[in-house]
Amino acid sequence: GGGGLAAHSSNRAMSETSDDQSTAGSETSVIRRMGCKLELREVAELESGFVCLRKSLRSFSLYVPETALRNLALHGGMAKLGVSPRDVTILCSDVAGFTALTERTTPEVFIKLFAEYMEAMSDIIHEHGGTVGKYIGDAILAFWNSPGDCADHAFAACAAALAQQRKLAQMRRAWHAR
Repeated sequence: GGGGLAAHSSNRAMSETSDDQSTAGSETSVIRRMGCKLELREVAELESGFVCLRKSLRSFSLYVPETALRNLALHGGMAKLGVSPRDVTILCSDVAGFTALTERTTPEVFIKLFAEYMEAMSDIIHEHGGTVGKYIGDAILAFWNSPGDCADHAFAACAAALAQQRKLAQMRRAWHAR
């Protein structure tokens, strides 16, 4: 196993820097610990890359379940375009009375309510192992058992639909109370 390195602040990093190479704030300072030699510039580049990766994964996880992302990362594979025959369960939902709702609310209020709704419904799909395939206006198309395996995909989709109904009832009460 290799040695670990954690620099919590520039003071901590400098305290672990060898005396002959210690220059506060220098990008070429060297950190030595447990046989590991890294330049601060390299650490900064690694940190920057890690932050970028986290942001990308967070963005991607809005559309693909975290379990599918984890499997992709754990197995070191690449996402591939293509199809394979398999049973899937598809859920299609839309907002009843959508046009009337847009006509009787201000654009600012509507956008806020609609964003809350779409986020809540998408979160429920992901929590139940589903994938949001696309948003079509006020509709959401989601599916289970692809790209990853879901043994009880029909049950998971039905559980998600019921959870969405409960959440929507809760949201309606909160909206009417405003």
